Amino acid sequence: GSSFVRVSSVPAGHICAIYNLEGLQLKNVTICDTMNCMPLRGFDFGLQPLVKVNVEPVLASDTEILERGLLKLSLADASVEVTATSKGERILACLGEIHLERSILDLETVYCDHEIKLRI
Repeated sequence: GSSFVRVSSVPAGHICAIYNLEGLQLKNVTICDTMNCMPLRGFDFGLQPLVKVNVEPVLASDTEILERGLLKLSLADASVEVTATSKGERILACLGEIHLERSILDLETVYCDHEIKLRI
């Protein structure tokens, strides 16, 4: 739905949203109330990114902001892959051209601390 309802517990088998986890770097996680739980495996749709581009900020001072934004983007979208080369390039890999365009727009406007300009 379009609204959130705060609950104190969620029964097994139900889906819920958890907020305020920005400090964690997880693509998927199993949450349980006991220490001896079996972790659930992440989804594997068998899709591999086809389009790869090098992204860099126009201003060198925005490099750290870009790196944090790329991390947040890759955590938010399981089909996005971000890698860094030995030369310091940051490679953004997406499923296709439209996915890449949307990912870049989200990176510039949502996942970076403030709006930045990228050179692709």
